[in-house]
Amino acid sequence: MTRALKRVGAVAVAVALLFTSRSVTTERRAEALEPFTGYLMAHFTGEHPTGEQIYFTHSRDGLHWTELNNGAPVLLSTVGERGVRDPALVRSAPARRRGRHPRRRGQRLGTRSDPRPGFRRPRPLLGDQLHCQRHPEATVLGSWTTIGNLSHLGLTPREVEGPMWTRFNDRAEWALWLDNAGGVGYLPLTSTNLGSTQNFQRHSDYSLGTARKRHGSILNLTAAEESRALARWPKPPHSGSSRTTPPSV
Repeated sequence: MTRALKRVGAVAVAVALLFTSRSVTTERRAEALEPFTGYLMAHFTGEHPTGEQIYFTHSRDGLHWTELNNGAPVLLSTVGERGVRDPALVRSAPARRRGRHPRRRGQRLGTRSDPRPGFRRPRPLLGDQLHCQRHPEATVLGSWTTIGNLSHLGLTPREVEGPMWTRFNDRAEWALWLDNAGGVGYLPLTSTNLGSTQNFQRHSDYSLGTARKRHGSILNLTAAEESRALARWPKPPHSGSSRTTPPSV
């Protein structure tokens, strides 16, 4: 075997060992993921200058919530029309690994000269029925299957909007939060089986703090993330914390 071929063979073996090592390391890290212990809701509060900003609200059980940052916004917009709303929190792949978080300065404002819808509903909804759909693959593209509606709970698009999903940290149960914008605000539906909307039921034992919550999202937190969030954005004064100033976006 020539020296060149020996070098190629050695490189191939090294690459194989490298990927094998990374695979094993990835599996070990996956096994060492920290459990989730709390919840963080990002939302806005209303159609006015201070309401269309980003607020954080915290919960330990996923049903009873308290505003962070003493009820003040955690992010303020100072550009454009100076309003932001409907935030979505997205976790990157390595974010749950021990003590790690993906970004500390991830805010950005982008403009687009050719806005267009990301996807379209395949056909109009029938009457006032609120339809729920699921897709068999991990993508929003392709065909969808309707799994029902929430008419058995008296809920239609005329009553609710702005859905937020979360899974409870300590059990195989989901909460679907729906915004009754013209009435009580957000209300939770719970289910242990997502195969049919008939499995969803109203949940009456909940509270959302003092401020009205408008469309946003919920992120499950590890203990380390929860500690950092509560240290950075304290709860109201009765908990012995002080007010903080939100950064501008």
